[in-house]
Amino acid sequence: MKTLSMILLVISGFLGIAQTGWATKVYVTDSFAITLRRGPSNENKIIAMLFSGRPLEVLGSREEWSQVKVLDDGK
Repeated sequence: MKTLSMILLVISGFLGIAQTGWATKVYVTDSFAITLRRGPSNENKIIAMLFSGRPLEVLGSREEWSQVKVLDDGK
């Protein structure tokens, strides 16, 4: 009986290791959008939403605001 228990323990250990091979691979991504406004305040009109990966040129910065130029990303 002790031998049978040991064999079952070893087999269940191998099945547990093999089960990790069945897992689905996933990736963590960072995705967000920022508002492009006419001026440096929340009262200014939103011109566009800019999403992660969009190329910009920073023309100037002060406090929490930056003046940017949206570059052509080839799309």
